[in-house]
Amino acid sequence: PPYTYQWDDNANSQTSQTASNLAEGIYFVTVLDANGCAVSTNAQIYQPTPVVVNLSSQPVICGSTPGSAYAMASGGVPTYTYSWSDGANTQTVSPIMSGMHQVTVYDSNNCPATGEIEVTSQGNIGVSFNLLKPVSCYSYEDASLQGIALNGIPTYSFTWSNNETSHTINNIGAGTYNLTVVDAWGCEGNSSYYIPEPSQLNTNYTTTDIACYGDSTGTAIILPYGGIGPYSVLWPDNTEGVSATGLSAGSYIITITDINQCEIDQIITINQPDEILVSLMVDSIMCFGMTGAIQAQAAGGTPEYTYQWLGNGMTSTNSAILNLPEGAYYVTVTDAKGCSTTQLAVLTQPALLEANFVTTDPSCHGNHDGSIDISVSGGVKPYWSDIGMVIDNMIFIDDLIEGNYQVVIIDANACEIDLGIISLTDTDAECLKIPGAFSPNGDGHNDVWEITNLDLYPGATIDIYNRWGQKIWTGKFNDTWDGATNKGKPVPTGSYLYVIDLHNGEKALVGTVTVLY
Repeated sequence: PPYTYQWDDNANSQTSQTASNLAEGIYFVTVLDANGCAVSTNAQIYQPTPVVVNLSSQPVICGSTPGSAYAMASGGVPTYTYSWSDGANTQTVSPIMSGMHQVTVYDSNNCPATGEIEVTSQGNIGVSFNLLKPVSCYSYEDASLQGIALNGIPTYSFTWSNNETSHTINNIGAGTYNLTVVDAWGCEGNSSYYIPEPSQLNTNYTTTDIACYGDSTGTAIILPYGGIGPYSVLWPDNTEGVSATGLSAGSYIITITDINQCEIDQIITINQPDEILVSLMVDSIMCFGMTGAIQAQAAGGTPEYTYQWLGNGMTSTNSAILNLPEGAYYVTVTDAKGCSTTQLAVLTQPALLEANFVTTDPSCHGNHDGSIDISVSGGVKPYWSDIGMVIDNMIFIDDLIEGNYQVVIIDANACEIDLGIISLTDTDAECLKIPGAFSPNGDGHNDVWEITNLDLYPGATIDIYNRWGQKIWTGKFNDTWDGATNKGKPVPTGSYLYVIDLHNGEKALVGTVTVLY
């Protein structure tokens, strides 16, 4: 010692005492000691035959006989163990599902061999369906469908075309649903089921419009279809039925419900013509005893129109009536559908234009103090006259001399009354001559205020007032005023009011006199 070792090329020229990882075959080794002495020898390595697995199977007879698979191992070094892909560890597996199965066989050296075999199936299992709940309304997704496996071996797996995997699928709509069922033996069944849906709930309807404005004669009939009958038709007033009468104009929302409580709303409209409107153009009576006229013009409703007038003992079918005295007149307008309306027109006339007058003759020969006072009634104010002053219903014509006067009065409607000839006559009395001024300055000219012809009225009195309304002098019919107060005090220059009462039943004479120095 020590020794060295040299293996041949078959052993990859290893130099250790033990060569490893060697395949079957003959291996040569040379051993050298410390002196270089050598010796060679060989050894042969044998290997077992390969482990081989042979597989056989019996098919699954669906619904009757389970399938089986058998593995036969050979080669290697017995004994053998088996490991199947479905977890079994026996040489024979039964029952076994149809399909591909893999087995790995290990000998006592744990050398493996793998094989694969298909277990076929004969026949299939049946599939049926139970529609637990149909689709209630068009386009709804509220159905439930149950799949049922027939003649298979539990447990089952379910695979639906909508990727559901339970035996019952819920909340589904109309359509075809495919189902694949696989039982515990791998037997398969396929089938499909079509879920229908009701047709869409809808309705037709007919309506009858209102012939005359404001009436309640409309009708409607609802004709549901689709969905699933029988139907309920509910009107806005909570009455039920396919028809309604006595409807007013407007829109109505009707609710239609089928037996599955599917529901739609239908809006219907009841129309009506426009209201018949009558315009009355009245030609009024302008003056008492004259006549007027009324023209009726219709619109709305359904043309053409007819007219019927009644009133004051007359009838007419014209749109206009003429030469009408005072009174009430009714017109009934009827349209093409027989709808009518009645209007009233009242013709009035002014009261009779009348006048009363009072005359006052001139107070004396040649004087301009005559008058005519006229009181007017009836007609239409304001009144007008070509002479005189009009105040409300009075006409005052003043400052008249003796003579004949013709007075015509016209009201606001140009109605007139002619009072004819009104005569004024002078009295035999001479007129008073009242000076407007005098100068009591003692020069012998116009020193006193003297009223000519006052002596014709023995009962006359004269009163003089200053500007403050104080009576400063009183005289009789035969007195003259010298410009002094009754106490003898001269009055200053200025104008003074006089009141001359003749005590003859007529109004006093009032005026001013001016005192000058």
